[in-house]
Amino acid sequence: MPEMLFYEKPVPLSNITHADWKLDRSELRYEFADKINSVVLAGIEFVEASKDYPIVFAKAGEEDVPVALLGLRATGNLYLDAKGHWLPDHYVPAFVRRYPFVLADGPGPEPVVCIDEAYSGFSQTQGEPLFENGETQPILTKAMEFLGEFQRQFDRTKRFVSVLKANDLMTEVSATVKDENAAETHLKGLMVVDEKKL
Repeated sequence: MPEMLFYEKPVPLSNITHADWKLDRSELRYEFADKINSVVLAGIEFVEASKDYPIVFAKAGEEDVPVALLGLRATGNLYLDAKGHWLPDHYVPAFVRRYPFVLADGPGPEPVVCIDEAYSGFSQTQGEPLFENGETQPILTKAMEFLGEFQRQFDRTKRFVSVLKANDLMTEVSATVKDENAAETHLKGLMVVDEKKL
């Protein structure tokens, strides 16, 4: 999974280094996601996400992963307005909602919670504290729970995709799309579930 898709400065979270850091979520803005054209989905999101986005399977390293298409060009998210807000009444994928937190491989068997230190919502003056006297505070506890649940659901999704592939239930598709200026975009290398084989 492309974990660090829009993370500029990911570092392990520390109750020492980030002891006085606060997170301000008073205005949810997603400008960090303005250059992406797709985002990974967990299977549990398919029903809600499919109301707003085409869902296909794309290569992420060695894996085929389900993604919501957010744009047709190599870069560009069509679901953000000029101020960085997600379009109203559109599902915001969990992969995006977990930002600025992320799980990463650590030296041991357990993943490490990381943050994007470049995120503008972090400060030492405004927002809710991540730690107090070295102890995790509610905003961080919720974020960590969300990360854990997203990872569990994504692991289930990987098993689901493995079953689809093992039973030859996926097929490659390509498409040519024209925008309002008649400029063509060619989509290739995407996979979908082969409905005829189901």
